[in-house]
Amino acid sequence: MIACVTNMLAWITELSRFAIYFKQVHNFSPWAGMVQTAGDVIAAAALQLAPRLGGETDPDEMGRLRRTWHFSTSQPYDVTVNLMVWVVLHLLIAAPVLPVAMAAQLFMGSAFVFFQRNVTNLILFYSLGDAEVFLSISIWAKNFQAIGGCVAGTIAATLYSLDPRAPFLFASALALATAMLFTSGFYRRVGYGQDIETAEAKRSQRLGLRRVNTWASKMHQEDS
Repeated sequence: MIACVTNMLAWITELSRFAIYFKQVHNFSPWAGMVQTAGDVIAAAALQLAPRLGGETDPDEMGRLRRTWHFSTSQPYDVTVNLMVWVVLHLLIAAPVLPVAMAAQLFMGSAFVFFQRNVTNLILFYSLGDAEVFLSISIWAKNFQAIGGCVAGTIAATLYSLDPRAPFLFASALALATAMLFTSGFYRRVGYGQDIETAEAKRSQRLGLRRVNTWASKMHQEDS
């Protein structure tokens, strides 16, 4: 859930500071809002295009580099990628070069929505098709996001009074720390180099747990 806090904090930090930041640091206020809007449009378009670009792939048929890329960007490590994107974007928006800062701002909307999508997919996976479990975890995630949003406003304003770039550097450092915690936690749980379904099945078998997929059960009942 700390990942949900970090995602919202990173987003609200940028959203609440970008106008005054670009005005005071880069004297670029009139266009900052347009860049923000363009970034939101790009995010919406990217969500629509992403499913069409991705296809079913067999990791066993991939080369070493493609296989590494596949498992590095699949559940649960796609969230790690999202966190590292936040690290890079917040470092770039704090850069003294205006075009670099603008480019970072442009893609922050996409970073936020893809994070939301991947976390929702992860919650859906661990709910095993149980609607009550899915709703329960989702509510907890939303609560932690609200905490991140509330904290972001206070922290960003306080740090900005010290240095205009401080809020972005703080968000970048937090995203990096969260990525390390998230990745190490899931590495201990499911390892690396196999899909999450197989890894969780092996883990359940090793621990003597019974893992029941509600979706599969419902499909079996319908077929019967």
